[in-house]
Amino acid sequence: MLLRFRAANHKSFRDEFELSMIRADSDVGVSFDGDWADVTRRVAAIYGANASGKTTVLDALHFAVTAVRQSNVHWADRDTFPYHPFKLDQGSARSPSLYEMDVVVEGIRHTYGFRSNGRGVVGEWLYSYPRGRRRVLFERDATSPSPYRFGRTLKGENATISKVTRDNALFLSTAASYRHEWLSKVRGSILGKFDSFWRGNGEAERRLAAVKRILEGSKAEDRASVLLRVADVGITGVTVERAEVDEKFLKFLRHMHEFVQAEHGAADADLNDVLEDVSRRLQFSHATAAPDTSVMLGLDEESHGTITWLTMALPALDVLRAGGVLVVDELDSSLHPLLTATLVRMFEEPATNTAGAQLLFSSHDVSLLGKLTRGQLKRDEVWFTEKDSSGASQLYSLAEFRTPEAGNVEKRYLEGRFGATPIVDLDELVGAASK
Repeated sequence: MLLRFRAANHKSFRDEFELSMIRADSDVGVSFDGDWADVTRRVAAIYGANASGKTTVLDALHFAVTAVRQSNVHWADRDTFPYHPFKLDQGSARSPSLYEMDVVVEGIRHTYGFRSNGRGVVGEWLYSYPRGRRRVLFERDATSPSPYRFGRTLKGENATISKVTRDNALFLSTAASYRHEWLSKVRGSILGKFDSFWRGNGEAERRLAAVKRILEGSKAEDRASVLLRVADVGITGVTVERAEVDEKFLKFLRHMHEFVQAEHGAADADLNDVLEDVSRRLQFSHATAAPDTSVMLGLDEESHGTITWLTMALPALDVLRAGGVLVVDELDSSLHPLLTATLVRMFEEPATNTAGAQLLFSSHDVSLLGKLTRGQLKRDEVWFTEKDSSGASQLYSLAEFRTPEAGNVEKRYLEGRFGATPIVDLDELVGAASK
């Protein structure tokens, strides 16, 4: 599970920020030598005004995971390293960015991180904490005459792999591609935890493709039908059917795929995966007034809210069953507040979250801060983003405020007691409307 994520100099964040999933009342540090599941939160929600940095927190995490996944192979044909610094001051625009996460691998806390700029990896490190004591597995410093230092407990062809690691590739990724026993396990653990990133409505097609794949698994259609009945949208079942794809359309897809490969060197999705997705069609069963009868409707005949619920809740169930972290930008988009609260409760309740799965999301749904829904968030599960006078984003927790547990957090947030709310000048809007 994710214990902590730290980053700096990424887009709107100039200064270092830290998102912690460790309970605020646990008084646990790196020396903890117990069950991390007992001291770790299952949910973290980020609130803030538009353009305050909510999405950027998730984007920084996504970038770090993407670098671990792709830097060795997919970035081999480039001379640069993706670089997204804070650009509103010259110093930051030339400084390295930082990304670091604490994760649990085989019950032991590991800290993995790297610093990078547009030329490549400036620094990289991996530490573990067996029995509460920090152990250096490796450290990398590109500015040093001897860039790599390996701990005595890290067995394997470390020196050999370091020699073939490019400046714009992570050593962790390179070592995994060379089947380094322990580093492959660490990389696999990171990627396995963060296999589900949903970044706003722009990924609706990718969400649908994921749902179609899930539905072909064992008992998945039954689970999807339950979710739709819970949402009370009048649907009694859902199936995925195979359909023949028009030959002209197949020719068009192949042509577009070849064009993308020629222009960019690689396509985002394998052509076979695209063809598989096109051949799958969702069909929804609706009850009618006549007893024991139903009507089948296609995807284009269902409401946007219904599709959003299915494409959010079904992957959530998948993560809950397997474990990992579900990261969602705009969790409440097109969902009723009670359904958003239900998604949160799925991760909060031990009965539905037996694998220690976690949900990390941004939202504007303030009902989760109040007591009108059963999905009310705990104080250390609520995070805020706000920009300062220099245009730099800040991240901070509700747990930092001395607010009584019985207090109306929703009301206080909307009143601006915690910051992270937009300042709306109605007089200026009236003036603009009158011109």
